[in-house]
Amino acid sequence: MSKKSDMHKQRQAIKAITEGMTAIPAGAGTGKTSLIIEGISAVLASSRKGITTSSKILAVTFGKKAAKEIKQRLKDAIGDKANNVIASTLHSHAASIVRNNAKVLGFSKQFSIIGDDAVIRALKRICASQNLSLTEKQLDEEYDAIELFKAKGLFPNQIAPDSEYRLKQLYKELQETLMSANCLTYSDLILYACKAYEEQYEPDGQWEQIFVDETQDINPAQYAFIQYLAGKKANICMVGDDDQCIYGWRGADPKLMQRFTKDYSAKICSLEQNFRSTGCILKAANSVITNNSDRIQKELFTKRDNGQPIRVQRLSGLYDEACFIAKYIKKRLKEFQGSKKKS
Repeated sequence: MSKKSDMHKQRQAIKAITEGMTAIPAGAGTGKTSLIIEGISAVLASSRKGITTSSKILAVTFGKKAAKEIKQRLKDAIGDKANNVIASTLHSHAASIVRNNAKVLGFSKQFSIIGDDAVIRALKRICASQNLSLTEKQLDEEYDAIELFKAKGLFPNQIAPDSEYRLKQLYKELQETLMSANCLTYSDLILYACKAYEEQYEPDGQWEQIFVDETQDINPAQYAFIQYLAGKKANICMVGDDDQCIYGWRGADPKLMQRFTKDYSAKICSLEQNFRSTGCILKAANSVITNNSDRIQKELFTKRDNGQPIRVQRLSGLYDEACFIAKYIKKRLKEFQGSKKKS
């Protein structure tokens, strides 16, 4: 199969970013972060009469480390122009919006963000007050179901009437309990940030260009939040790999990138050249990935050699798997140190 140089594809993608809505399906090891950095630089360089300034550009991702890396690499690339570009996690940005509108949303600005364990303890207390006897497993299941409602962007009063009554009541009382304690979960941050836009507490039009990293990990509520951030005038560039989604259990939907291309008639620019793996690994990966249904078509390739054949090892469980990997790494390190001494 003839492959275009990915440098050429990257240039096409960067040009598309400066022109409008862009979806960039990018496989593992194809340089997604580099593309975002170059995309931001290109947007600033192509702006007419300085309409787009660095303070009008937002880049969101899922981890603090990734957001920090984007900011640092951008500073290395464009210097002080990077200072006003906002690079943050999706939840951190949502938290700032909730804090700005805390009073009208029913919280104080000093709200606490709590994790799973604290929420499950709150659910336990609610169940006890209602004389509901649930096992630990049942509690976890109720909590997971509530989190999936939140992932869909649904408050208790928005849940379908035919949903299970007990679950709806638990969700309703949980939200009331959290609000009275001035606490929000990470999912709540997205829900209430969206509400701030829906109720027009938060003004529209702050951003002109938004970059979304790891798009395959977003859920419908987060997608709605990104749409609110974009408002009526911002361009969006979504970068991700719908073949890498691992958070479906918490509501992530890799098909949202396809929805984005339809909602905004976005241009699709795939990145397929892998700079990390050998040909043998990519051939095996492609043969598995092609079985995925309803995906944006792409096929990873590399200019590296085939490398060593893939080894298949059958093991009895997670512990044996961990021990096998640890021993293999130890063995290879010993071999590497031995060859280094000889040379």
